Amino acid sequence: MSITPKRPLPKVPNKRQQKQQLQADVDAFLASGGTVTEVPKGQSGIAVDEFNRFPVNITNGSQQRTLVPDVVASIEQRKQVKKAPKVGSTKKHQTARKKWIYDDFGEPLRWIWAD
Repeated sequence: MSITPKRPLPKVPNKRQQKQQLQADVDAFLASGGTVTEVPKGQSGIAVDEFNRFPVNITNGSQQRTLVPDVVASIEQRKQVKKAPKVGSTKKHQTARKKWIYDDFGEPLRWIWAD
């Protein structure tokens, strides 16, 4: 069983057709009395007096930081304490799992079995 579309899909114009359409639009513009102003090479569209309209101004300086020695000491103490392994929680056999491989844009390409 085949499905036929209600109407054919429109074809995308190729580069040559786009250039012809653009040239026809420019010719129609010029024929209707429009003019093209040529700008010298290297000239910018930014006015000289508007170049730095909103400058960044940092006036508050750096802030003084308050040390909290008891909090820092408790965090360091927790880092030093080693947790004892739980009895019976050793893994005898590790199973392989599916792992997705992604391309640069975050789209999944394929999956592999990883340990």
